[in-house]
Amino acid sequence: MLKDLSDDHFFALIFTSEDRLGTEYVDEARRRKENMVPFLSKVLLEEENYKHRDERFWGVVHAVYILGILADMRGFDGLLSASRLAWHYDIDWIWEALPECYLRLGREVLPRLMEHIEKEKASDFEVISSENYGLWNLWDAYPEEREKIEAFLLGILKNPAVKPEARANLIADFAQINRNDLKPLFEDYYERGEVDLETLTRKDLDHFYESGHQTPGFRYDLEAFYSTKAIEDRQKRWEKEDREENQGRERSRVESFILENYRSISEWH
Repeated sequence: MLKDLSDDHFFALIFTSEDRLGTEYVDEARRRKENMVPFLSKVLLEEENYKHRDERFWGVVHAVYILGILADMRGFDGLLSASRLAWHYDIDWIWEALPECYLRLGREVLPRLMEHIEKEKASDFEVISSENYGLWNLWDAYPEEREKIEAFLLGILKNPAVKPEARANLIADFAQINRNDLKPLFEDYYERGEVDLETLTRKDLDHFYESGHQTPGFRYDLEAFYSTKAIEDRQKRWEKEDREENQGRERSRVESFILENYRSISEWH
C-alpha cells in the first residue's frame, strides 16, 4: 500500500514507475503535499534529471504534472526550470502541461509570470511559450484581470527587442480575441518586415480575425494522465511503436543484405 511507504520510497516511484503511476499515487501525493512539493521542485531544478533516456525519464514529467495538480506556489520556480530545460531537451510532455500548471496556481502567479516573460522577452519564443499560454489561460479564467494581461502582452509585442517570430505569435493571440482596434498597428509591423511570415502570414491573420473569438491559451487535463484508460492507451501506443520499429529494423537488415550480396543473388538465378 502506498500509504505505508516512507516518503523517500514514495517519492522515488516517479523515477521507477515509468508512465504507469495511477490515480492512487496522485491521491497519496495530495495527502503528503507539504513534503511532496519541495521534493518535486528540487527534481525540476536539477538539470541531470532531464537527461535520462531510460524509465527515469518520466521523473521530470511526473514532477510537473503532480506539481500542477497540487497547485502550490512553492513549486513555481521548479515549473520555470522545467519550462527552460524541457525546451533544451525537447520534452514535449512537459510543454503541454505547463500552461495548465500555471493556471492552477491562480491569480497569485500573475506577477511572477509577467516578470519572467519580461526578463526573457528577447529569447526564442519557444523559451517562454508555455508562460505566454499560461497568461492566456489566466486571462480566460479571471475576466477582471484581462485588461492588465492584455496591456502587459501588448507591451511585450511592441518592444523592439522582441524577435519577429514572437511578435507574430502575439499578434495571432490578439487577433483570436478580436482586438480589431490593433489592426493598424499590426499592419505597420508587416510593412516594416517585423513579423515572421513563416509564423503568421497576412492571410493567416485575416483568418484568425474572421474565425470568431477564441482563447489563445492551452488547457490540459492533468488528472486524466493518471487514469487507468490513459495508462492502457499509452501502453498500446508503446507496443505499436515497438512493433513498427522492429519491423523497420528487419526491413533494413534484409535490404542491406540484398544490396551487399546482389551479385551473388543474381548468379543464383
